[in-house]
Amino acid sequence: KLEQFMQAPEQLSPYFVFQLLVVILVGNSTVCAANGRLEFSAIAHLWSRVVSWRSTAFLVQEIDLEIVQLDTLMLLAKRIYHFETPQCMLMSPYVIHRAMLLGLHREPTLFSRFSTHESESRRRLWYAILELDLVCAIDTGMPPSLEPGSWDTLPPRAEVEENYEYAEDQLSRSAQLGIGSRGLALLVRSLPLRLRIIRAVNKLRFIMGFEEAIRLGSELVKERTSIEDFINSQQYAADQQSITDIVQELLQLTYDRVLLCLHKHFAARMKPEYEFSEYTCLRLSSRMLDVLLRSTRPTETNKHGTTSKKGVLGTLTSSGGYFFESDALNAALLISFLLVRDSRAISSPSTRISCIDRLRNFIHVAQERTCLPYPSGKAFIVPSMTLEYISFVKSGGTEDNSLHTRLQEAGRKISKAALLAYLARPGSLMNHMDDMEAVVDMTPALF
Repeated sequence: KLEQFMQAPEQLSPYFVFQLLVVILVGNSTVCAANGRLEFSAIAHLWSRVVSWRSTAFLVQEIDLEIVQLDTLMLLAKRIYHFETPQCMLMSPYVIHRAMLLGLHREPTLFSRFSTHESESRRRLWYAILELDLVCAIDTGMPPSLEPGSWDTLPPRAEVEENYEYAEDQLSRSAQLGIGSRGLALLVRSLPLRLRIIRAVNKLRFIMGFEEAIRLGSELVKERTSIEDFINSQQYAADQQSITDIVQELLQLTYDRVLLCLHKHFAARMKPEYEFSEYTCLRLSSRMLDVLLRSTRPTETNKHGTTSKKGVLGTLTSSGGYFFESDALNAALLISFLLVRDSRAISSPSTRISCIDRLRNFIHVAQERTCLPYPSGKAFIVPSMTLEYISFVKSGGTEDNSLHTRLQEAGRKISKAALLAYLARPGSLMNHMDDMEAVVDMTPALF
């Protein structure tokens, strides 16, 4: 379609043009500033054009596949750029219901009018919507919109088939399937299990027993292991280019996110019988921060002999909204909690040092993000206060009054640093002043 658009743009639906704009916005989130990332003002301008046109088209256009595709892309862009975040959970079931009106929840081969290509496209779109809805449910603490059994659409294909009708050779088939679709196909195998876990965890009253949590967690780990074995199997020996490091990291992150939701309720109770959950949460949180806060690296060769760009998730985390707030922040807060409560999982000096180093790395990213149009104050202040508390305890401080005074002073300094960074953001009127610090000092009520 892109080639057709370049040759004759007037012949394509306007929906494709706006789909292309949103794809550009989503792709831009993986580009670091040094490589020509769009400024946020340009991003906001493009987004306003898309939203304005979509609002108008909603009044006159009947529901079709292009509309649902655009709505799905817009939901993804909202997550990445923190656009209209409170409304994301409202938009997620809205997209699902529109997709069901199109019959995407039914297996397309039950109907004779869909070609192989159309059937596969409908499967991919349906499961992409379900995955986004599950992400929204995790972030908001609400149950997913659908239960397993509400659809009979088969998962998208994870393999490249010889009779894939619109591909003429093996190379084009591999390119058309794409690493994103391959990752989605592998991921949906465990979707019913992940839906069950999040639905149980996000109930109004958490009544799951510890043994049940252990059982569900073991099933989830088995699912992840089977995918890792599938990726490394001989079936992919001739097609390894489509399994890149970022797809494997995203798959791991998806499983870790759900497993963390399952265990953090028990870890927070700090009881000896739930020690396993404390260790599990520490391991998962540490791994998530290691992956998400990795700096962008140059191209390097992976174990399959192919080259891949490292640190894409690090770029998304440091300059976008979704991964930082949904995963990195939760991981940092959980490590902070375990440190302050002196968890048994952090009893060894080496583990404690590595946790403190991860928090410092997170604080550095959070402070840099205060100049972006995303809320980052809590992400900067809470871990910073945690390190101040740990430093005070390590120095031998025990008196409550002394601790209270020191943490108050630390809070004033940390809040001041966050406000100065925020006022120095591009476009702020304050960053043209000669002495912003003096201006901040004139507002003692803030501190």
